Amino acid sequence: MIGFFDAVVARLADPNRCPAVVQAAVAMDAERTIETLALGADVSAIVSPLSDEATPIRSAGLRVSQVETWIFGVTMALVFPGGFAQWDVARVQIKAALCGWTPEGAARPVEYAGGTLLEYRAEEGGRWLHLLRFRVDVQETYGAQS
Repeated sequence: MIGFFDAVVARLADPNRCPAVVQAAVAMDAERTIETLALGADVSAIVSPLSDEATPIRSAGLRVSQVETWIFGVTMALVFPGGFAQWDVARVQIKAALCGWTPEGAARPVEYAGGTLLEYRAEEGGRWLHLLRFRVDVQETYGAQS
């Protein structure tokens, strides 16, 4: 699924789907990327791969095929307390933009897998980072094995 993470970002950056998200980007290291952003009361969404698991291969011939479950994250980043009202709105919009969507090459639609608080500093100008986890099943096929 070449371009999968770019497609996720495009959905989150679409103002018709997620008007509460001010910027969206792909990053391999969400925490490091967040350090480079100017956070505000509106939500920034950083998309990153988290893990993957694969089902066992049942048979192998000229081609090997197996289902992989990709877990990816959307880190919501904003300042506190200014962005407090935006957090829930953006969370709902992000989940609505991704849940049930079947990206090209996916075996099943994207599902919400849970969330985790990464950082919450309540002082003025503090930060709020919350990770939303999603999963999608992908049918991967590999070439001839010897």
